[in-house]
Amino acid sequence: MFKPRYKLTNKILKNLTDIAEAKGIIEKAKLLPKHELKLKRQAIIRMSHSSTAIEGNILDIRQVEALQAGKKINAPARDIYEVQNYLETLKYIDKIVKGKKEISGKVLLKIHSAVTNRTLPKEQSGHYRRGPVYIVRRRLGFSDQVVYTAPVAESVSGFCTDLIKWDCR
Repeated sequence: MFKPRYKLTNKILKNLTDIAEAKGIIEKAKLLPKHELKLKRQAIIRMSHSSTAIEGNILDIRQVEALQAGKKINAPARDIYEVQNYLETLKYIDKIVKGKKEISGKVLLKIHSAVTNRTLPKEQSGHYRRGPVYIVRRRLGFSDQVVYTAPVAESVSGFCTDLIKWDCR
């Protein structure tokens, strides 16, 4: 069974308390529907931008906003597909949450398929990986440096199953 390794420090407990208090205030606040929609839209745009940028996507926040609005932009196709996939996947996840659908390995792979549509070969999209993964730091004038080696491919399915079981407990 998956057991996350963490230590509850006083700082973490204080932050959790602050978050719970802020959540209570926000949930009781009366937002005009127009403002609520605007805030949700901004959150989706920022999430999409930051989550794809960390993977190397070159689109800026204005381009992500344009894609979210259904507009065409001039950028590499792979970067456009990546953001479009992310935006569509957020809608799918929202349906799962609202429908109280249980997360399973099948649902996880469907999410993976949606996120990687047109950006990975079809035989990789929606499947657990079959090969090694490394995170490499590349700096001009220096040798490449492997900064992280992911678990072996054969372990990924089991790790995902354990994580889902832990989350559903």
